[in-house]
Amino acid sequence: MTARPVIVIGPTGRAFGVLTSVRRRDTSGPRIEKVTSGDSAFAYTVHDRGFTHCIDGCLRAEIGVLTLSEQSFRIAATVGLPLRVWGLRGRYDGTVPAESFVRVLVAADAPD
Repeated sequence: MTARPVIVIGPTGRAFGVLTSVRRRDTSGPRIEKVTSGDSAFAYTVHDRGFTHCIDGCLRAEIGVLTLSEQSFRIAATVGLPLRVWGLRGRYDGTVPAESFVRVLVAADAPD
């Protein structure tokens, strides 16, 4: 699984989130049911399910996004973001490092 913090800047303001990619070498692939951090569940949206990383066979991937508030994004920039990703075949645990959020905030706040 990979997880990348992102800020999307558009005409109506900013949207904060974490892009996710979960891969599995199986014909049915990953199916994410929910994503939590501690007792809190995130709004999670699936964007794509397809084959990826096709070297000596392909992996099935589920690409999605966790929607965060600006406040949650800024807190994650100080302490990181522990995640538990729940799927049909178990769960994944990990942490998105605080430094990843900091780099995105610095780039988004930089003058043009």
